[in-house]
Amino acid sequence: MGAQIVATSYGGPITAAKKTDDCAADLTSSFTQANLADACGLSNVHISRTVQEMRHRGLISWQGKTVELLKRKELAIVAEFVPDYLHQSDG
Repeated sequence: MGAQIVATSYGGPITAAKKTDDCAADLTSSFTQANLADACGLSNVHISRTVQEMRHRGLISWQGKTVELLKRKELAIVAEFVPDYLHQSDG
């Protein structure tokens, strides 16, 4: 959802440049870490530390406008991502 907010707020498309079977994907966007912090309501320092931790763990690489998701499955576990959250019923 954060990526959707950033793309909408900053007008920069987020495009998947590469997706491979080894769970890596490159994402290219015009937003910065400061834009991401603003869109998520977090401080630049928090985003910077989080990005550094993800880099240290080998989950992502962020170079300029390209974010490479190196270990998508592990990243989803760390983020506690639930892929079917959009399909929950109101009842």
